[in-house]
Amino acid sequence: MTGNYTEIIEIIVPATAAAGETVNVEVKVLNLYSGPNDITVTGNVNGLTLHFGGVYHTVPAGSIQSFYDAFIMPDRSVRVYAWSWYWGDNAWQVVGEGDDEAYVDI
Repeated sequence: MTGNYTEIIEIIVPATAAAGETVNVEVKVLNLYSGPNDITVTGNVNGLTLHFGGVYHTVPAGSIQSFYDAFIMPDRSVRVYAWSWYWGDNAWQVVGEGDDEAYVDI
């Protein structure tokens, strides 16, 4: 799925992880807007919210920005969800869960 102003290009996680292992997550987001755009990412893993540092980046038009977070792998397979958000009209814009969404299974 592609959002109105952002597109999640890729979620990078290991193909497998052992229970108790730290799993690093990288989400790459493309700015689809014609100018600079303030973008942030949130996520979820089995009910655990990922904040990706709680930061936003001002991303130039047509550029890709990476966002990073991590979680501890439980003793079962998980689905890692990510949502990208853009700033507009003095608020983070909500289109569904975010402007764009994606997931990957571990």
